[in-house]
Amino acid sequence: MAFPQGKAVAAAWAAPVALLALWQVACLSGLFPPQVLVPPSVVAQALADMAASGELQRHVGDSLYRLLVASPSARARAWSSARRWRCRGWSKPCCRRFS
Repeated sequence: MAFPQGKAVAAAWAAPVALLALWQVACLSGLFPPQVLVPPSVVAQALADMAASGELQRHVGDSLYRLLVASPSARARAWSSARRWRCRGWSKPCCRRFS
C-alpha cells in the first residue's frame, strides 16, 4: 500500500485544519459563550496539563479497564439473566419451540 504524497497529504489535512480554525474563530469572536463551546486551544492546553500531571494516563487506564473487563462481564451476566428469565412462566411454550 502506497502512502499519499504531496497534494494528497495536503488535501487530507485541509478539512481538519479548516474545521479547527473555524472552531477557534467562532469561539474567539464571541459567537458561542465559553460555557457552550470551549476553544480548541483551551482543550489542547487542558490535554497537555492532564498528560503532564499523569491524570490523563489514569483516566485512559480506567476507561480501558471498563472496556476490556467490566463491559464483557456485564454483558455475560445480562445474557445469562435474560436466558433464565426467558424460559419461565408464560414464555415456556416458546422456549420449547425454539430450543
